[in-house]
Amino acid sequence: MRLRLGFDWFADTALGAASTRYAFGVAAGLVVVWFAFGFRVGFTNTFYEPLINTGTTIITFLLGFLILHAQHKQAMLDHAEQLQRHREILDAIHTNTKGEGHEPVTERA
Repeated sequence: MRLRLGFDWFADTALGAASTRYAFGVAAGLVVVWFAFGFRVGFTNTFYEPLINTGTTIITFLLGFLILHAQHKQAMLDHAEQLQRHREILDAIHTNTKGEGHEPVTERA
């Protein structure tokens, strides 16, 4: 449970930081530096190409998991809200029919 809370905190913090204009500025700056460095080494250096390919692959891979985590978290919240609305509707039906043929909705284990 502690690991899950730690990951939730990390994922929320990382996605919050990655979705700012400052993060975009840093990323754009890195692209400019990478492009300028390409002119210096001729764009075909054996260090130059693997560096950018590996870096973008790792960042894309990690951000993909963070985005999926955020989507899953939101889907679980939406599902919980929908269940609560259904419980309220069923309870209202139970109240309006004075319990005739209906059991009140309760939490299930």
